[in-house]
Amino acid sequence: MKLFICISLLAFMLSNEKVMAETNHKIRIAYPSVGTVINGQVGVVLEKSDILKKAGLEATVTPMALGKELKTALVSGNVDVIFTSESNFVVLLGQGFPCYGVASLGRGGYVGLVASDPKITKVSDLKGKKVGTIFGISTHLPTISWLQKNNLNPDKDLSFQNISAIGPLRAALASKELDAAGIFDPWIEDGLASKSLHILKNDDGSLARDDLDLIIVVSKDYADKNPEALPKFKKALQMATLEMAQKKNEINKQYSALNGLDVKIIHQASLSNPNYNAKKSSDVDLKISNHFIEKLETLNDFMLKEKMIKDSVKIKDYIRQL
Repeated sequence: MKLFICISLLAFMLSNEKVMAETNHKIRIAYPSVGTVINGQVGVVLEKSDILKKAGLEATVTPMALGKELKTALVSGNVDVIFTSESNFVVLLGQGFPCYGVASLGRGGYVGLVASDPKITKVSDLKGKKVGTIFGISTHLPTISWLQKNNLNPDKDLSFQNISAIGPLRAALASKELDAAGIFDPWIEDGLASKSLHILKNDDGSLARDDLDLIIVVSKDYADKNPEALPKFKKALQMATLEMAQKKNEINKQYSALNGLDVKIIHQASLSNPNYNAKKSSDVDLKISNHFIEKLETLNDFMLKEKMIKDSVKIKDYIRQL
Protein backbone atom coordinates (compact mmCIF):
# COMPACT_ATOMS: atom_id res chain seq x y z
CA MET A 1 0.00 0.00 0.00
CA LYS A 2 2.79 2.38 0.99
CA LEU A 3 4.63 1.50 -2.22
CA PHE A 4 1.50 2.27 -4.25
CA ILE A 5 1.10 5.65 -2.53
CA CYS A 6 4.76 6.51 -3.14
CA ILE A 7 4.54 5.58 -6.81
CA SER A 8 1.30 7.55 -7.20
CA LEU A 9 2.84 10.59 -5.50
CA LEU A 10 5.94 10.40 -7.69
CA ALA A 11 3.80 10.11 -10.81
CA PHE A 12 1.78 13.15 -9.71
CA MET A 13 4.93 15.21 -9.08
CA LEU A 14 6.41 14.29 -12.46
CA SER A 15 3.12 15.08 -14.18
CA ASN A 16 2.92 18.42 -12.37
CA GLU A 17 6.48 19.30 -13.36
CA LYS A 18 5.66 18.48 -16.98
CA VAL A 19 2.58 20.72 -16.91
CA MET A 20 4.60 23.53 -15.34
CA ALA A 21 7.29 23.16 -18.01
CA GLU A 22 4.65 23.30 -20.72
CA THR A 23 2.78 26.28 -19.28
CA ASN A 24 5.71 28.46 -18.16
CA HIS A 25 7.14 29.91 -21.34
CA LYS A 26 10.63 31.37 -21.31
CA ILE A 27 10.96 34.98 -22.42
CA ARG A 28 13.92 37.38 -22.46
CA ILE A 29 13.14 41.08 -22.24
CA ALA A 30 15.32 44.20 -22.50
CA TYR A 31 14.32 47.76 -21.62
CA PRO A 32 16.09 51.15 -21.66
CA SER A 33 17.86 52.08 -18.45
CA VAL A 34 18.57 55.55 -19.88
CA GLY A 35 16.40 57.40 -22.35
CA THR A 36 12.70 56.93 -22.72
CA VAL A 37 10.51 57.26 -19.65
CA ILE A 38 7.52 54.92 -19.13
CA ASN A 39 9.36 52.17 -21.03
CA GLY A 40 11.98 52.46 -18.33
CA GLN A 41 9.65 52.41 -15.33
CA VAL A 42 7.54 49.52 -16.64
CA GLY A 43 10.76 47.64 -17.37
CA VAL A 44 11.85 48.19 -13.76
CA VAL A 45 8.55 46.76 -12.49
CA LEU A 46 8.91 43.66 -14.66
CA GLU A 47 12.51 43.17 -13.53
CA LYS A 48 11.97 43.70 -9.81
CA SER A 49 8.55 42.03 -9.31
CA ASP A 50 7.13 38.53 -9.78
CA ILE A 51 4.46 39.73 -12.23
CA LEU A 52 5.88 37.80 -15.18
CA LYS A 53 6.11 34.63 -13.11
CA LYS A 54 2.50 35.00 -11.98
CA ALA A 55 1.48 35.38 -15.63
CA GLY A 56 3.09 32.02 -16.42
CA LEU A 57 6.36 33.27 -17.88
CA GLU A 58 9.89 32.27 -16.94
CA ALA A 59 11.59 35.56 -17.68
CA THR A 60 14.88 37.37 -17.63
CA VAL A 61 14.63 41.16 -17.77
CA THR A 62 17.71 43.23 -18.57
CA PRO A 63 18.23 47.02 -18.59
CA MET A 64 20.34 48.35 -21.47
CA ALA A 65 21.66 51.88 -21.88
CA LEU A 66 21.22 52.62 -25.57
CA GLY A 67 18.75 52.01 -28.38
CA LYS A 68 21.62 50.52 -30.38
CA GLU A 69 22.22 47.96 -27.61
CA LEU A 70 18.55 47.02 -27.57
CA LYS A 71 18.44 46.52 -31.34
CA THR A 72 21.69 44.54 -31.35
CA ALA A 73 20.43 42.26 -28.57
CA LEU A 74 17.23 41.52 -30.49
CA VAL A 75 18.95 40.93 -33.84
CA SER A 76 21.62 38.68 -32.29
CA GLY A 77 18.97 36.56 -30.59
CA ASN A 78 20.10 37.44 -27.07
CA VAL A 79 16.62 38.75 -26.20
CA ASP A 80 13.12 38.11 -27.52
CA VAL A 81 11.46 41.43 -26.68
CA ILE A 82 12.66 45.03 -26.51
CA PHE A 83 10.98 48.16 -25.18
CA THR A 84 11.97 50.90 -27.61
CA SER A 85 10.67 53.84 -29.65
CA GLU A 86 9.28 54.43 -33.11
CA SER A 87 12.43 54.90 -35.18
CA ASN A 88 14.21 51.79 -33.90
CA PHE A 89 11.30 49.60 -35.02
CA VAL A 90 11.43 51.09 -38.53
CA VAL A 91 15.22 50.63 -38.68
CA LEU A 92 14.95 46.98 -37.66
CA LEU A 93 12.40 46.26 -40.37
CA GLY A 94 14.15 48.36 -42.99
CA GLN A 95 17.41 46.52 -42.40
CA GLY A 96 15.67 43.21 -42.97
CA PHE A 97 15.18 41.92 -39.43
CA PRO A 98 11.79 40.19 -39.10
CA CYS A 99 9.92 41.42 -36.03
CA TYR A 100 6.53 42.62 -34.87
CA GLY A 101 5.32 45.71 -33.08
CA VAL A 102 2.95 44.18 -30.53
CA ALA A 103 2.08 46.99 -28.11
CA SER A 104 2.69 50.60 -27.20
CA LEU A 105 2.94 52.07 -23.72
CA GLY A 106 2.01 55.43 -25.24
CA ARG A 107 4.02 58.61 -25.09
CA GLY A 108 7.54 58.62 -23.66
CA GLY A 109 7.51 62.37 -23.21
CA TYR A 110 8.45 64.63 -26.12
CA VAL A 111 11.03 65.36 -28.78
CA GLY A 112 11.83 69.02 -29.26
CA LEU A 113 14.14 71.60 -30.80
CA VAL A 114 15.94 73.35 -27.96
CA ALA A 115 18.57 76.04 -27.44
CA SER A 116 20.60 77.34 -24.51
CA ASP A 117 21.17 80.90 -25.74
CA PRO A 118 18.30 83.11 -24.49
CA LYS A 119 18.68 85.27 -27.59
CA ILE A 120 17.58 82.36 -29.77
CA THR A 121 13.86 81.97 -29.15
CA LYS A 122 12.43 80.98 -32.54
CA VAL A 123 13.34 78.30 -35.06
CA SER A 124 13.75 81.03 -37.68
CA ASP A 125 16.55 82.51 -35.53
CA LEU A 126 18.69 79.53 -36.54
CA LYS A 127 19.58 80.82 -40.00
CA GLY A 128 23.35 80.61 -40.33
CA LYS A 129 23.64 78.74 -37.02
CA LYS A 130 24.78 75.24 -36.04
CA VAL A 131 22.02 72.72 -35.37
CA GLY A 132 22.54 69.10 -34.39
CA THR A 133 20.64 65.93 -33.66
CA ILE A 134 21.24 62.19 -33.77
CA PHE A 135 20.50 61.07 -37.32
CA GLY A 136 18.30 58.01 -37.64
CA ILE A 137 16.47 58.33 -34.33
CA SER A 138 13.10 59.84 -33.41
CA THR A 139 14.43 63.42 -33.33
CA HIS A 140 15.82 63.42 -36.88
CA LEU A 141 12.69 63.84 -39.01
CA PRO A 142 10.93 66.27 -36.61
CA THR A 143 14.02 68.50 -36.49
CA ILE A 144 14.09 68.73 -40.28
CA SER A 145 10.32 69.32 -40.34
CA TRP A 146 10.55 72.21 -37.84
CA LEU A 147 13.33 73.84 -39.85
CA GLN A 148 11.40 73.50 -43.10
CA LYS A 149 8.17 74.72 -41.50
CA ASN A 150 9.99 77.94 -40.67
CA ASN A 151 11.43 78.35 -44.20
CA LEU A 152 14.90 77.04 -43.41
CA ASN A 153 16.66 74.58 -45.68
CA PRO A 154 18.83 72.28 -43.51
CA ASP A 155 21.30 71.83 -46.39
CA LYS A 156 21.69 75.50 -47.30
CA ASP A 157 20.57 77.88 -44.56
CA LEU A 158 22.49 76.45 -41.60
CA SER A 159 25.01 73.83 -40.54
CA PHE A 160 23.01 70.67 -39.81
CA GLN A 161 25.15 68.13 -37.94
CA ASN A 162 24.88 64.48 -37.02
CA ILE A 163 25.99 63.91 -33.42
CA SER A 164 26.74 60.35 -32.33
CA ALA A 165 24.79 60.09 -29.07
CA ILE A 166 22.77 62.02 -26.51
CA GLY A 167 25.78 62.62 -24.23
CA PRO A 168 27.91 64.41 -26.87
CA LEU A 169 24.79 66.20 -28.15
CA ARG A 170 23.99 67.66 -24.73
CA ALA A 171 27.66 68.53 -24.21
CA ALA A 172 27.80 70.38 -27.54
CA LEU A 173 24.76 72.42 -26.52
CA ALA A 174 26.26 73.26 -23.14
CA SER A 175 29.60 74.33 -24.63
CA LYS A 176 27.89 76.39 -27.37
CA GLU A 177 29.43 74.22 -30.10
CA LEU A 178 25.83 73.90 -31.23
CA ASP A 179 23.29 76.71 -31.20
CA ALA A 180 20.32 74.33 -31.08
CA ALA A 181 19.58 70.63 -31.05
CA GLY A 182 16.78 68.17 -31.55
CA ILE A 183 16.65 66.11 -28.33
CA PHE A 184 14.16 64.00 -26.40
CA ASP A 185 12.78 63.51 -22.92
CA PRO A 186 13.74 63.17 -20.17
CA TRP A 187 16.61 65.41 -21.30
CA ILE A 188 14.25 68.16 -22.46
CA GLU A 189 12.56 68.22 -19.07
CA ASP A 190 15.95 68.13 -17.36
CA GLY A 191 17.06 71.20 -19.32
CA LEU A 192 13.82 73.07 -18.65
CA ALA A 193 14.00 72.35 -14.92
CA SER A 194 17.58 73.61 -14.66
CA LYS A 195 16.73 76.55 -16.96
CA SER A 196 19.71 75.63 -19.12
CA LEU A 197 17.50 74.95 -22.16
CA HIS A 198 14.29 76.24 -23.68
CA ILE A 199 12.08 74.91 -26.46
CA LEU A 200 12.08 77.07 -29.58
CA LYS A 201 8.89 78.43 -31.08
CA ASN A 202 7.69 78.20 -34.65
CA ASP A 203 6.74 81.38 -36.47
CA ASP A 204 3.07 80.62 -35.79
CA GLY A 205 3.73 80.70 -32.04
CA SER A 206 3.53 76.94 -31.44
CA LEU A 207 6.34 75.04 -29.76
CA ALA A 208 8.78 73.01 -31.87
CA ARG A 209 7.81 69.88 -29.96
CA ASP A 210 6.17 66.54 -30.78
CA ASP A 211 5.25 63.27 -29.09
CA LEU A 212 7.84 60.55 -28.64
CA ASP A 213 5.90 57.33 -29.21
CA LEU A 214 6.93 54.04 -27.64
CA ILE A 215 6.67 50.55 -29.08
CA ILE A 216 7.31 47.04 -27.80
CA VAL A 217 8.97 44.82 -30.39
CA VAL A 218 9.06 41.02 -30.46
CA SER A 219 11.24 38.99 -32.83
CA LYS A 220 9.21 37.12 -35.45
CA ASP A 221 11.01 33.93 -34.53
CA TYR A 222 9.87 34.14 -30.91
CA ALA A 223 6.31 35.18 -31.81
CA ASP A 224 5.91 32.35 -34.31
CA LYS A 225 7.33 29.70 -31.98
CA ASN A 226 5.60 30.89 -28.79
CA PRO A 227 2.07 32.10 -29.69
CA GLU A 228 0.74 31.02 -26.27
CA ALA A 229 3.29 33.25 -24.52
CA LEU A 230 2.06 36.50 -26.02
CA PRO A 231 -1.32 36.67 -24.20
CA LYS A 232 0.57 35.96 -20.96
CA PHE A 233 2.99 38.75 -21.77
CA LYS A 234 0.08 41.12 -22.42
CA LYS A 235 -1.40 40.28 -19.03
CA ALA A 236 1.95 40.91 -17.34
CA LEU A 237 2.41 44.16 -19.24
CA GLN A 238 -1.01 45.43 -18.13
CA MET A 239 -0.26 44.51 -14.52
CA ALA A 240 3.19 46.11 -14.62
CA THR A 241 1.89 49.33 -16.17
CA LEU A 242 -0.81 49.63 -13.52
CA GLU A 243 1.72 48.98 -10.75
CA MET A 244 4.02 51.63 -12.25
CA ALA A 245 1.14 54.14 -12.08
CA GLN A 246 0.01 53.19 -8.58
CA LYS A 247 3.51 53.08 -7.07
CA LYS A 248 5.08 55.79 -9.20
CA ASN A 249 7.17 57.37 -6.45
CA GLU A 250 8.79 54.07 -5.52
CA ILE A 251 9.29 52.97 -9.13
CA ASN A 252 10.70 56.34 -10.19
CA LYS A 253 13.29 56.07 -7.42
CA GLN A 254 14.32 52.64 -8.68
CA TYR A 255 14.55 53.94 -12.25
CA SER A 256 16.55 56.95 -11.04
CA ALA A 257 19.06 54.58 -9.46
CA LEU A 258 19.77 53.17 -12.93
CA ASN A 259 20.38 56.46 -14.73
CA GLY A 260 21.14 59.14 -12.15
CA LEU A 261 18.24 61.36 -13.21
CA ASP A 262 16.40 63.35 -10.57
CA VAL A 263 13.15 61.64 -9.58
CA LYS A 264 11.27 64.91 -10.14
CA ILE A 265 12.51 65.04 -13.75
CA ILE A 266 11.38 61.47 -14.39
CA HIS A 267 7.98 62.27 -12.91
CA GLN A 268 7.53 65.49 -14.88
CA ALA A 269 8.58 63.87 -18.18
CA SER A 270 6.08 61.04 -17.59
CA LEU A 271 3.01 63.14 -16.80
CA SER A 272 1.84 63.53 -20.40
CA ASN A 273 1.23 59.77 -20.71
CA PRO A 274 -2.29 58.68 -19.58
CA ASN A 275 -0.92 55.25 -18.57
CA TYR A 276 1.18 57.00 -15.94
CA ASN A 277 -2.03 58.01 -14.18
CA ALA A 278 -3.96 54.74 -14.59
CA LYS A 279 -6.24 53.97 -11.63
CA LYS A 280 -7.48 50.54 -12.71
CA SER A 281 -6.59 47.85 -15.22
CA SER A 282 -9.10 49.09 -17.82
CA ASP A 283 -7.30 52.47 -17.85
CA VAL A 284 -4.15 50.86 -19.27
CA ASP A 285 -3.94 51.34 -23.05
CA LEU A 286 -1.45 49.13 -24.92
CA LYS A 287 -2.87 49.57 -28.42
CA ILE A 288 -0.76 50.72 -31.36
CA SER A 289 -3.12 53.35 -32.76
CA ASN A 290 -3.83 54.00 -36.44
CA HIS A 291 -2.25 57.43 -35.99
CA PHE A 292 0.92 55.79 -34.70
CA ILE A 293 0.97 53.37 -37.64
CA GLU A 294 0.71 56.32 -40.05
CA LYS A 295 3.61 57.97 -38.22
CA LEU A 296 5.68 54.78 -38.63
CA GLU A 297 4.88 54.73 -42.36
CA THR A 298 6.06 58.35 -42.68
CA LEU A 299 9.27 57.44 -40.84
CA ASN A 300 9.77 54.50 -43.17
CA ASP A 301 9.50 56.75 -46.24
CA PHE A 302 11.88 59.31 -44.74
CA MET A 303 14.54 56.76 -43.75
CA LEU A 304 14.40 55.12 -47.16
CA LYS A 305 14.86 58.50 -48.84
CA GLU A 306 17.80 59.29 -46.55
CA LYS A 307 19.28 55.82 -47.29
CA MET A 308 19.21 54.85 -43.62
CA ILE A 309 17.37 51.64 -44.38
CA LYS A 310 17.78 49.23 -47.29
CA ASP A 311 14.17 48.38 -48.00
CA SER A 312 10.75 49.92 -47.70
CA VAL A 313 8.31 47.76 -45.76
CA LYS A 314 4.55 47.65 -45.32
CA ILE A 315 4.38 48.63 -41.67
CA LYS A 316 0.88 47.24 -41.19
CA ASP A 317 2.15 43.76 -42.09
CA TYR A 318 4.41 43.88 -39.02
CA ILE A 319 1.88 45.10 -36.46
CA ARG A 320 0.53 42.24 -34.38
CA GLN A 321 -1.49 43.69 -31.52
CA LEU A 322 -1.34 41.73 -28.28
